[in-house]
Amino acid sequence: MPWSTKFDEPIELPDERKLRTLRDAAEYVLALPPKVQAERPWQFAAECLKNAAEREIAWMWFARPSMMHALLGPDEAPIGNAEAKNSH
Repeated sequence: MPWSTKFDEPIELPDERKLRTLRDAAEYVLALPPKVQAERPWQFAAECLKNAAEREIAWMWFARPSMMHALLGPDEAPIGNAEAKNSH
């Protein structure tokens, strides 16, 4: 699967830019300061991006969510739960 493979839905950045492809996301990660790149969520996102581009399409299931987690952090409301209500 090439680096030009598009996400099903673009990743919207806080500055309103959009990451549309694996390459866009990888370039975004590579442009981060080294200290930020070394953080666990960014390391996992980079690994998922690389696996999606170099291995098989199944890794696309992890690439976008891992980027979203790295961007938003664990404190964001889960998708589909905009009010952050616990349904349990």
